[in-house]
Amino acid sequence: MIAKRKTTKKSKAIKKLPVSKSKKRPASKKVVAKKASNKKPKQVSKPSTTTAKHKPQKSVWKLIPKEHNSMQEVHVWKKGNLTFQFSEEILHGHVLVVEKPDLSKYDPDVGINVYEAFNVLEYECSESWSGNPEFSDDISEEERDRLWNLWREKGESGLMDEGWNLKVDTWFYGPLLVEEAKYPHNPV
Repeated sequence: MIAKRKTTKKSKAIKKLPVSKSKKRPASKKVVAKKASNKKPKQVSKPSTTTAKHKPQKSVWKLIPKEHNSMQEVHVWKKGNLTFQFSEEILHGHVLVVEKPDLSKYDPDVGINVYEAFNVLEYECSESWSGNPEFSDDISEEERDRLWNLWREKGESGLMDEGWNLKVDTWFYGPLLVEEAKYPHNPV
């Protein structure tokens, strides 16, 4: 008869990590593999010899109306053949545009639609107030009141839920100031 040999596996002994006196839990050890390299270590003697790791920020142009109340948003709502529009007068604000604006043909009395004239990156405006709405002739007086109240109570979502589509034009009037600005996201 052949005797069967019992094999037992030795379990590895669990190492106890040294306990930190302040926190009463094992201190962790980091093992860092060193890579052999023939390169000499860099030595920097002056901070001026280091180069920035970040890309330089892209310049953009800030277009600002010089006078308060020289901005206007025109909201045009359409649903089939029906339209109504109103304007929001804006106290002050600005736009950031990609290229330096050419204002040689700009007429301060006519104004400029900034989204049609420039590649706008960012638009910022302050408080505004709405003017009186203008409705197409085929909208009844009752419907006009209902639509205007819906806008004032629920805003854009109320009208969009009823199938109205919106187009907003932003206009600047009067003298404009153009200045170079840094744009943090490097858009181009």
